[in-house]
Amino acid sequence: FPSHDSDRIGHHASDADIDKGAYRDDDNAILAYRRSIITYNVRYSIEEALSFRLNGGYSTMNRTTVDDSSVISPPGVFDHTYSDAEWRGTVSNIEFQTSYTLDGLRALAGVGLSRETMTSRSYLYLKSQWGVYEARSDLDYLGLQSTTQSYFAHVDLSGSVVMPSLEHLTLALGIRSNRHNRFGTQSTFELNPSYRFDTGTMIYTAYSTGFNAPSMYRDWE
Repeated sequence: FPSHDSDRIGHHASDADIDKGAYRDDDNAILAYRRSIITYNVRYSIEEALSFRLNGGYSTMNRTTVDDSSVISPPGVFDHTYSDAEWRGTVSNIEFQTSYTLDGLRALAGVGLSRETMTSRSYLYLKSQWGVYEARSDLDYLGLQSTTQSYFAHVDLSGSVVMPSLEHLTLALGIRSNRHNRFGTQSTFELNPSYRFDTGTMIYTAYSTGFNAPSMYRDWE
């Protein structure tokens, strides 16, 4: 069977003026956002029942803000305030899946790896009757990053595989193990039985657990 490939490359850009607060305009505050993304997906089937899939992507994000001195009174008096900041980040992931299908059975298993990086810097300058105040921050030297390794398996099983009289019963089972470089290894699972009547009505129930690591900007606060 032939392989199937697909990929996508995209770029998003936006620029905006920022208000100084509620109902207050700011004539010198701007925000710029840039994001680039590439994704890929390759599938190969050895035979009708067995197939392999490789997919993933890479994304970069950059956001900058600049707030220069603004006029605060009609004669042209400026507030002598300046600030700028920049946030940069990347997200990459790759996943390999194997699926196997027979009458009444579909099984899928795979492994994955995702990685995130981030950094930011900021500068603030204030001049008032009490003097000049400056503040700087730069997270570049911290080398902030997080990685997650994943292992997963999922099975959809028809009751007819066990006994013909159970053909209306379907059971879905899944398990995933995530290994995060900061939060350790967490295992999750799902259990989803369902029953379809001859009338077309279906009843089902589901139970599942989950794990989601904090976003990097929260993790390093």
